[in-house]
Amino acid sequence: MIKYLKYILIIVGILILLTFLTIKLYFHYDVPEYSGKHSLLELQDTVEVFTDPHGVPHIFAKSNEDLFFTAGYILARERLFQLSLLAAVARGEISRLLGDDYAEHDDYIKQNQLFSKRSKITPAINYDNELLIQAYCSGINTWIDETEDILPLSFKILNEKPIRWTPSDVISVVSITSSNFYQNRRTEWFLNRIGQYFGETKLRDILAIDAFDWINTIKDSTIDSISQINLALENHIGELVGASGSLLQSEVIIIPKEQTAFQKPIFIFEDIWGLQQPTKWYDMHLNGGDFNIEGAVIPGFPIPLVGKSNNNVWAFTGQLTDQTINTLFDIADGNLDQNSISDLSLSYADTSGFDRGKIEHSKRFNLLQENISNIEKINVNTIIDILSDNKNPWKAEFACKVAKIYSDNNQANRTLMSTLYEWNVDEPATSAEALLINIIYTKLLENLFQDEFSLVGENVFDTFISLPVLAENSINMMINNTESGWIDNIKTVEHEESIVEMITKSVDGALVEIEEDFGKNILNGQWGNANTKTYKHILHERPFVAKLFNLNIGPVVGSYDKISSTVLCRIFDLSDMTTSYSILPTGQSGLPKSVHYNDQVALFESSEFRKIVFDDTTIRNSNQYQKLVLCPTE
Repeated sequence: MIKYLKYILIIVGILILLTFLTIKLYFHYDVPEYSGKHSLLELQDTVEVFTDPHGVPHIFAKSNEDLFFTAGYILARERLFQLSLLAAVARGEISRLLGDDYAEHDDYIKQNQLFSKRSKITPAINYDNELLIQAYCSGINTWIDETEDILPLSFKILNEKPIRWTPSDVISVVSITSSNFYQNRRTEWFLNRIGQYFGETKLRDILAIDAFDWINTIKDSTIDSISQINLALENHIGELVGASGSLLQSEVIIIPKEQTAFQKPIFIFEDIWGLQQPTKWYDMHLNGGDFNIEGAVIPGFPIPLVGKSNNNVWAFTGQLTDQTINTLFDIADGNLDQNSISDLSLSYADTSGFDRGKIEHSKRFNLLQENISNIEKINVNTIIDILSDNKNPWKAEFACKVAKIYSDNNQANRTLMSTLYEWNVDEPATSAEALLINIIYTKLLENLFQDEFSLVGENVFDTFISLPVLAENSINMMINNTESGWIDNIKTVEHEESIVEMITKSVDGALVEIEEDFGKNILNGQWGNANTKTYKHILHERPFVAKLFNLNIGPVVGSYDKISSTVLCRIFDLSDMTTSYSILPTGQSGLPKSVHYNDQVALFESSEFRKIVFDDTTIRNSNQYQKLVLCPTE
């Protein structure tokens, strides 16, 4: 019996080993090679790809077609699943990748033509540009063909194949990841709901004058017909591509040549988005044929939406159309007619000193303008120092007002309120004040608005807090207008609350919550211990995938998980076109095994800018770059 048991154990051990090896072999995938030599049938001539220490590819080709083919090929090596999901969302074929649970989402996308109104590339796009877009798709599809038997892990978990790309996918994809698409839809939906339920007078009570004028321009929008169920569908679709959390508009500021040290404009771009893994942006440099461009691309579109050429820089912050596609190509190859950009959501500057940019900016960028207003000779280092400072001017104002109102009307917690009043608005990981003011802000929003918004629908308050500019504006309106009808809690029929009572309730509630999580000494509560960032993989709803792919920065405590952040900051100094500066979260690659999956986390969390070199000679002569040579098949 013992003899047989021995054989049984051996057989079981062998079966376990074989099972392990089979699973390991099945889920194996190759990480891209950044050096060596590789042949490709589709190339006309040799292409060189130099990859910098952070995974940024610098592609040198001899023709436009080879350049854009290689751009698609190189991007697909790092972001193939992201590309497939973007194409699936654009087409309304999410269920093809993620299963029948998304059939309703697909129907909604198709019925409402949510992202694309074209089944093929339109005649309005310049023929030469169409050819380059086709070459880009060919590069993506060539990588798909090469890796058919060794697909990345995401595909194997789903047991699905990549989606092959067409030119119409390229044109549609930027609509999905546009920084203002979901924000505008949510804003319009929210304001229409509030206006319909409470009327214009009460709506005006939480809006600044310019915001109220804007809502009058969209009152007849088709958004009005979107039900709460459909809004939930749109939000869920947005979450698949990282469009979740407290989204803000992309921001551009241009320091004019008169204020800079070297008499050339300095161009700054910042984008806030959901904490998606892999990130929304991908840094890339394309040099060859008619192009020498470097910047941040949206995976699936070959021209940087934020980028530079030999003598100009640009940032496109609107929705992609046939006109803007042609304009972006014209900027990229140096054939721009400056008159053609007057009606576009495009900021632009060139080495002649000409600039065209937005006038209105967020309070963060207004702070930048205030800090540089008295500096005569501004340089890039000045800008980097200011942007790396985590101060939030709105929070400073809010903290002072709350601390004063609370202290003037309550004997308790005077010392703590004094600390908050004198807070210097830094938000490092050790800041108890940052933790306190952020929780007070959340509590005050709930206490002021949730009672009435709950009458309109279950998604209304959640939508409101996902619109931070609107929410901050509304809080200011309530504090400054103590007679507002929004202040009273309609559920306490026999009592009409004042703003003092609401602030007191919010502060006391925040202190109780922090004490429960951190103990009685409130100042021991640290923002870094609560403000966790989770970079969610696009398959994060599947627990097994989330454990493998999500990136958690800091410990998770309570309900303070941060879900949005700056996901790209770019600085271009037009006095030095050989270098640009970038902050990009996590890394360039979407492959967990790649060294470039999360190699930029530490830099991003400490707000350190990376230099991206634009000079051909420097790149070729540096030993910091890996060189891959792609040759046409003989």
